[in-house]
Amino acid sequence: MSKRFFAYLEKVYKLSGKAAALKDRRESPQVSSLSCFMFAFWMLVLGEGSLNCFEQRLWQEGRRGLWGKLFSSRAPSADTVGYCFDRIELYGLRDLLHQIYTTLQRNHVISKLTICGWRVLAVDGHELFSSYVKHCDKCCERTVHTKKGERTQYYHKVVVAQLVGGLLALPLDLEPILPGEGEVEAAARLIERLIKKYPKAFDIVTADAIYANPGFLELLQKHHKHLLAVLKENHPDLLKDAKALFWDEKPICIKEGNTELERWDIQGFNTWPQAGREMRVVRSRETTIRKNKIKESDWFWITEIEQSLAPTQVICRAGHARWEIENQGFNYMVNYLHMNHIFRHQPNAIIAFLLVCFIAYILLQAFHKLNLKPQRRANLRLLGLIKELASLFWTELKPIKVMTEKARPP
Repeated sequence: MSKRFFAYLEKVYKLSGKAAALKDRRESPQVSSLSCFMFAFWMLVLGEGSLNCFEQRLWQEGRRGLWGKLFSSRAPSADTVGYCFDRIELYGLRDLLHQIYTTLQRNHVISKLTICGWRVLAVDGHELFSSYVKHCDKCCERTVHTKKGERTQYYHKVVVAQLVGGLLALPLDLEPILPGEGEVEAAARLIERLIKKYPKAFDIVTADAIYANPGFLELLQKHHKHLLAVLKENHPDLLKDAKALFWDEKPICIKEGNTELERWDIQGFNTWPQAGREMRVVRSRETTIRKNKIKESDWFWITEIEQSLAPTQVICRAGHARWEIENQGFNYMVNYLHMNHIFRHQPNAIIAFLLVCFIAYILLQAFHKLNLKPQRRANLRLLGLIKELASLFWTELKPIKVMTEKARPP
């Protein structure tokens, strides 16, 4: 399995060759950026949550020689990887992530990541870790009431953008939330960068209620993108008017399996004057009966997409797809790839390790969903794949020398 996965990465994505273009700001490095990247990449792929522990595994008899033959470079130490990631150029890692996206696009995978023909991008904030002791100049701060009184807590939080609605969970990029700013401000920077790098990757941005913000809506409108946000008490007048109109409007009733759906869809709301245009509100009241237990939920979404462009069911599906960034994104990467672990408490290194985590997660999914046969995949979940790779990597992988792009003959 390890040999097959390694061959898949090199044949389909040419990972070593493309990663050879990574640069960092070290002076006269003895170990290449490629080797440091591969150290971090395979550490995450094999489910290892510590630089030092992975270094110990690598330092065992014969493995350093195997590493040198695979990547044409000395095996790095944990300190060398941390030092490199403090100085590695983030644009190079983002370019590598984009090249993987391009390969998936060329292989007709991206075209399947749609919801009724719409390409949907979920944006959400995620807190990485918090501490009362460790901190850096990019740490956010908050006051926490404890038994010992008020204490200052330091934490790092990022905004992540992920394509949803398809076979793969595809995180495209992230942006750190800086001290003193809000999540929407960081998301605006992220969207600006994504539109430059992935101009046609998405049509709709789906997000939580905090993103029902006039400035964020204006940014998306400027680039001909649409906003679909949860409507809560953050816009009380709009929500009150919508509920009043829904009370008089007859719902569309649908049954999907064990779930009964009542849906309302009204456009032409002017109760949010800061938006500068009429808005549309969609409501979905859902009742699910399972094992004699009744679960009820009531959803409201706000968007500027006209009914003629996207029917009610499209809005509801895209609105619910927002949870994929939590369920198929954060949960998987936190539990399987140690996303919340701070391998190096330095601002550049934190983002670098997260970008490598995204790359590892996408390639693991791609191998699992696109390369394994259905019978094999049915009995092997993603966690099982990681455990199998970890148990076989050092013994199964033959010392095949990988030629990087720079080393290839003309």
